[in-house]
Amino acid sequence: MRGRAEPSNAFDGVYPGEQKALRKCAESAQMSLERPLLKGVSVMTQPLYAQYSRSDLPPASSRERGGYTPVALAAVWDNLVTGRWAVVDSFSVGDRSYLAFDLRAVPGGRASLTERQLEILERTLSAPCQKVVAIELGRTASTVAWSLAQSLKTMGFSCQASRVPSFLVAAIHAHHGSTDLTEARFRGWGEGATAFGIASIPRPDLCLAPLLTSTEYAVTRLLADGHSRSEIAALRNASTRTVANQVSAVFRKLGVSGRLELLAYAARSFRCSVYGD
Repeated sequence: MRGRAEPSNAFDGVYPGEQKALRKCAESAQMSLERPLLKGVSVMTQPLYAQYSRSDLPPASSRERGGYTPVALAAVWDNLVTGRWAVVDSFSVGDRSYLAFDLRAVPGGRASLTERQLEILERTLSAPCQKVVAIELGRTASTVAWSLAQSLKTMGFSCQASRVPSFLVAAIHAHHGSTDLTEARFRGWGEGATAFGIASIPRPDLCLAPLLTSTEYAVTRLLADGHSRSEIAALRNASTRTVANQVSAVFRKLGVSGRLELLAYAARSFRCSVYGD
């Protein structure tokens, strides 16, 4: 996979981003990763680290390679909004975007989104800015923002609405049939009190590269990953004003007015025949 760093010494075969997600999953399942890998970790957990890394090495020659399973992206959305799954982490590694899930059965079930929350979430992630959604629904902008924050929290996200992962935006478009991204690679481990999994899709913003300069696309990737303009400036050793101008140039080229609209544009424009697995 392009852009991958070398595996961390802590867990052989596990790349830093994946290690982060697996650690969160394991902590959520109340497992200790501080014990020696071969002696202290459960039989289920031990092969997880090596197997997951192997399971996601592209290009996959077949759907069975490495043991990952294709899952409908729309089904991921349904599992999140109904509370069957809860997100424990989101990240990107190379040219793929990931969500890690807590799949444990919870007595009485997890909270699901209300109809009102779901309507606001779907309309906002589908492209219009929060102010437009507020006007269309006859709500105040603060009400829409609060509802979005509560919806994301219910699904397990710790980010602000302005940093919603591109994976989630792609999932809502898959739910509505407005993207070519219809499948994710999924791998799950454990059962009962230790059930968790990770799903990945090609980065939706891959389709934007031909439309932008190399500098603009580099900034766009960081923006899609949820970084603020000041964070992007620090990462690129540039001024915040320079990054703001570059982001504005990207928005003008693509005819969008904000990050969520950018992610929605990418999801709708993505073509699996060109950028897919």
